[in-house]
Amino acid sequence: MPFVVTHMLLPMILIDIFRDNILKIKKSKLPNKYILIAGLAGLLPDVDLFFGNFIAHRTITHTIWLPLAFLLFSSIFYLIKKYDWSKISLMIFIGMGTHIILDLVTAGSIPLFYPVSNTLFAVNLISPGSATFVYSAMDAALLWIWFFRKFSGKRIEDVV
Repeated sequence: MPFVVTHMLLPMILIDIFRDNILKIKKSKLPNKYILIAGLAGLLPDVDLFFGNFIAHRTITHTIWLPLAFLLFSSIFYLIKKYDWSKISLMIFIGMGTHIILDLVTAGSIPLFYPVSNTLFAVNLISPGSATFVYSAMDAALLWIWFFRKFSGKRIEDVV
């Protein structure tokens, strides 16, 4: 399971790049506060660990149901013209979704369709013996990418 920094920074960096380079929209249309919400939502699937629930970890919080619910909420809010709530729900979908994808491809197994199915899914690209090193390297790389994107050649007031 990747470290907290990775779970928070990956959705933030992806949305920032998507907003600036693919959509090419102004930051006023999708301000950094929404990107922060996506980063915080990237931590939500592990909230059960905060309460000491190690036994049920990677069950209901690591399924596709919660992210899909927020995608549905985003669509509903968009249709009823509650655009701020639509953006917030979309950011939560992206944050939680990246968390689940990271956990799925890096280590361990996840019951993606729990409680409908107990089938476990895993890709396991990282071996348990090198996990700590790889996760630390991922954190460091993402921090460098984030700092570079935010502070290279920009005035500090342009970043905030």
